[in-house]
This record gives sequence, C-alpha cells and structure tokens, in this order.
Amino acid sequence: WRETRDRLAAQQRLLASERELIAMGPLWREHYESVREQMPVFEPDRQVDTFWLGRMDALADRFGVRILRRQVGRETLVGDVYEFSIECREWEGTLEAFIRFLHAMQAEGAMLDVRDLLIRPHPARPGVLRGSFTLFCAYMRGVAVPAESSGEPPAAAADARS
Repeated sequence: WRETRDRLAAQQRLLASERELIAMGPLWREHYESVREQMPVFEPDRQVDTFWLGRMDALADRFGVRILRRQVGRETLVGDVYEFSIECREWEGTLEAFIRFLHAMQAEGAMLDVRDLLIRPHPARPGVLRGSFTLFCAYMRGVAVPAESSGEPPAAAADARS
C-alpha cells in the first residue's frame, strides 16, 4: 500500500505541475509573440552566414575582442525559428573588452545566444584572456518587406509571419 500511495502522490504532484504549466500558456504565448516581433526575417533562399558573421565581427571590433578562428555551422529549424551557429574556436581580449562584447551581444535581444563558453588566461600575455564560444543566431524565413538603410535584416510584414 505504501508504494501505491507514494506513486499516487507523485502522480498527483505531476498532474498539479502540468496543470500549472498549461495555465501559464497565455503568458508564454504573449512572450513568444513579443520576441517573435524582434526576429529578423530573411528570404527563403538567402544565405545568412555573412550577415551573422558581419554582426559578430562588428561587435568584436567595436569592443576590442579579436576572433582568431571561427567556423560556421548548419542552419537548423526549431519550431518556426531557424538557428545558425558560429563556433568561435579562438578569441583574445581583456576581461573588460570581452564582457562588453558579451553584453552587446546580449543587448541584441532574442537574436543572439552564447553557449559553450570557455575562458582562460593567455599563457604569454598577462591581462589578456583567450578562449572559445559558440554563438547561436535566431531568425525566421519568409516574405520580407524591403530592407531599410540601417543595415538591419529585412523586417517581415506581420501577416507574412502568420
């Protein structure tokens, strides 16, 4: 009986947790819609690697981080959002420069995500760090309106995303 009672209690906790998650659905949907509006939208056949490499390089240059070796990954579809990875196999910079670089990438909103971060001191240059990270870039594909002069990716018309 004890095992049965314990299993029942565990199932009841699981059921309560799942009901709570379901009840939060509208909040998640609202958050998703707000983030979705920030996503750049590219034409279905457009190569995106040069856009994202340029964005990362511009931020690195702006804050004094040297990206020495990098490799682009493959585009993958996750729901209705595409991800594209850039593996930065080697970078160098001061702690302050790298923190400012990371903060600038974070400020890009839902579009850029740093994963697999490794930082270590440079063996020959005191005060300089080096390491690696993987940058994941999120975007959507669809019919886009003409690009603006800001250099940003084309924004999608609201009805084109639905």
